[in-house]
Amino acid sequence: MRTLEEVRGRCRIDELTKCWLWAGAVDRGQPKIYAPDWTNRDGALTTQTGQRAVWHMLNHHAIPKRWRVYSTCRTPCCLNPAHLKIGSHAEWGRDSAALGDLKGNIRVQIRNRRTGRARSELTPETYTEVLLSNEKGAEIARRLAISESTVSKARTGALVCFQPIGGFLSGLTTSLGKSP
Repeated sequence: MRTLEEVRGRCRIDELTKCWLWAGAVDRGQPKIYAPDWTNRDGALTTQTGQRAVWHMLNHHAIPKRWRVYSTCRTPCCLNPAHLKIGSHAEWGRDSAALGDLKGNIRVQIRNRRTGRARSELTPETYTEVLLSNEKGAEIARRLAISESTVSKARTGALVCFQPIGGFLSGLTTSLGKSP
């Protein structure tokens, strides 16, 4: 597809929201369109997400590095150019937070806690050691080579990256989905 008219012709227009709902190929909930790609191919045709394809058709130039095209109506299959926005990942995150898109999403919570653990000074083993120790905070911090504030946060429950999510069976249910 090379024009917005072709894209619109493959969409069902929602009269209430004015969304252009893609009726063509979809991969993991995202429209896929064979269209000019100005970011990676200097305008050559390639398969890309629908939002990127529409943005490329409108603007005929590359999307800035580390930026994304997303739908402000938050309908995954909407390709209405009036509903599209381009911005950094941080802007997309702020928009998502403001709309509450990811609130309560267990997968997002687990991913964020995994990231927090990777950035933390503590390992799960040292976290347990901090909780079970009778030493003063300054003493255990020196012994484990971590900050006193980290010890304090661990003891007061402020380090959420080491707390379970959901009920007491949540760890069991997340491990069941993994194959050995």
